[in-house]
Amino acid sequence: MNMTPNQTPGVRFIAGFPVSIPNSTYPGDGFYISHNDRDARIYGSVTTALVVEGAMTAFYILNGDHREGYARLIAQGLDACLDYFRQHIGQINKYSETPPGVAQVEGGPAKANTGVR
Repeated sequence: MNMTPNQTPGVRFIAGFPVSIPNSTYPGDGFYISHNDRDARIYGSVTTALVVEGAMTAFYILNGDHREGYARLIAQGLDACLDYFRQHIGQINKYSETPPGVAQVEGGPAKANTGVR
C-alpha cells in the first residue's frame, strides 16, 4: 500500500483534554479515506469509509479493510473512489450513507445523500 496516513490512531490532547482517535485517515482532493479497526463493536466490523467533504459531508462506509483498493484510486479522484465503493456495495455498513446512483441495498442503510456527485 502506497498511502501515507495524515492521522493515525491513538490519544491526542485537544485543548488540554485527552481524545481517543480510533482511525487512520488518508487524504484525497475534497475527500479522504478513513480506516477504523478499533470500533468493531459499534460498527460490527473493521470499516473503511470514503468521506466526502463539502457543504454536505457524506460518509460511505464499507465493512472490511479496503485501504489497498482505495490506494490505487485516490490519485484518480473522488469519482474513481465512488466507483470502487459502488463495486463493493455488498459490503456496505449499516451506518453508511448510500451514494447517488445506488439502489437501496437489502438490509443496508435507509438514508441517501443526494448532495454529492
